[in-house]
Amino acid sequence: MPLHFQRRMKRAASILAGLLLACAAVGCQGAAPAQSSPAPTSPQGQFAELANLYFMGLEDKQQVGVTQAYIDYKGACAYAIEYPATGNEMIDARIKEIVAQIRADFDQTYAAFVADGDASVSYQTGFEAELYVGYQTYLGVDKTLSVVFEESQTVRNGNSPYEGVHTHVFDLSSGKELNESDVWKEGYRAAVSAYAAKHFGNATFAEDLIEPSYREHIADAPQNFTQYALTNDGVRFYFDKYSILPGSYGIVQMDVPYAALADVLNVDITQSAVVPEPNTGMHALPAATETAAPTVAPTAAPSAKPASTPKPAATATPAATNPPASARKIDPNKPMVALTFDDGPSVKYGNQILDTLEKHGQVATFFELGNLMAAHPQVDQRAAGLGCEIGSHTYSHKNLNKLTAEQVKEEIAKTDEVFKRVLGHPSVLIRPPYGNINKTVQACLGEHAAVNWSVDTLDWKSKNVEQIIETVKKEGNLDGKVILMHSIYASSAQAVEELVPYLLEQGYQLVTVSELITYKHHESIQMGKVYGYRYFR
Repeated sequence: MPLHFQRRMKRAASILAGLLLACAAVGCQGAAPAQSSPAPTSPQGQFAELANLYFMGLEDKQQVGVTQAYIDYKGACAYAIEYPATGNEMIDARIKEIVAQIRADFDQTYAAFVADGDASVSYQTGFEAELYVGYQTYLGVDKTLSVVFEESQTVRNGNSPYEGVHTHVFDLSSGKELNESDVWKEGYRAAVSAYAAKHFGNATFAEDLIEPSYREHIADAPQNFTQYALTNDGVRFYFDKYSILPGSYGIVQMDVPYAALADVLNVDITQSAVVPEPNTGMHALPAATETAAPTVAPTAAPSAKPASTPKPAATATPAATNPPASARKIDPNKPMVALTFDDGPSVKYGNQILDTLEKHGQVATFFELGNLMAAHPQVDQRAAGLGCEIGSHTYSHKNLNKLTAEQVKEEIAKTDEVFKRVLGHPSVLIRPPYGNINKTVQACLGEHAAVNWSVDTLDWKSKNVEQIIETVKKEGNLDGKVILMHSIYASSAQAVEELVPYLLEQGYQLVTVSELITYKHHESIQMGKVYGYRYFR
């Protein structure tokens, strides 16, 4: 059996063991008995499966430490966390503090879910808010150990309001956590900024860079270049999702060779890393899985991450092979379903989706970001010409629940200005990023209606064509439902090529969201109303 597969099987067993032991130790709500595995279809079983998928692929980035894993539940929240045990007491104590703080911040952010229990559960796993934390560990020069925690939050119907990293560098000799002045000399940001300008300025990224956000995030400024790891070969810098490149790139990494930073590093780059024994990643001896989560008092919660605008790119419109969507006739007595796509427009994958819709004479609803729409107007102009519906996904993908009323109104107004320039009219429908909409946001809707969904393909998480299609098929009866996908992934565009003919073969009419509300729910769009996922069930 291949080594990487053995490791994945061992990891899955570790997660399951952590699930059972944690439930026994802390008395989790709704948990399965410790002597048996949770049923695959139970909320706990589905969450354990998602956790296993999340952690897969991290093994090759774990050079130091024995993996400690636990799954835990608290009311309507679920937690899947992995972190390393290095064998250094001082470092391990600090790692537990960091993990506990990440969890405490999450609890504070979603305290209402914790308090309400299962009063309003997610259809996907049965939990309103889920926290996933994985890790990477790197041996660097001069006896340094870098620990990078990857955090992903999922709330309600599978949305991810925060994806980010927490980086920490330790001295393996003393166990001390190194701060910026320990690692860097004064003025290091100027050197990193110059390297970043050359790195991202090449042809590989040229068409995708988000302006002006990209330049702001690689500038010689105090807030930049704070997330990094010292690896075997150089320094790896991390950039927030949507800060440098579109969301499809995820969290962006930049590797800089030590030689390029020799003049601004305080660590001795001539001293190779020393592997600590016995706890060294894949070579380590087995260690007991911890059964309970570390605890710490909560502090401020992490903030959502903004987006900005990339450069325009060219597009092509293929000829239709079926009757145009404008020739459709909707029969209110026949089943209908709405395909919706967020986070675009994407020149490449958005047009690939439109190719499929045009080929079959069908339509969908696209919820677009104002900043990307301004950069790629031709995509939405083509979509509108095919009879598709275009809605707003706000201007820069901010978590509206964390904004003031004035800031929410600005996000909506800026997007409407783009709509007027590109399509000749303001937006009517708004899909708030992450599906988040509180009373303040609803009060700011004005002449708009908010629309969420009822079937989440989780395409952003799996990026797997077969899994996306299977998620839709497993939903069963789709009549009157709204399917959520994203137009920025190759896998999603490929899945649409199979989903559209499949849905048609099953007897469904593909309609826009407005058409679904009108013909299936017999209602005119009401301004200021929130059409939540229960509306479309």
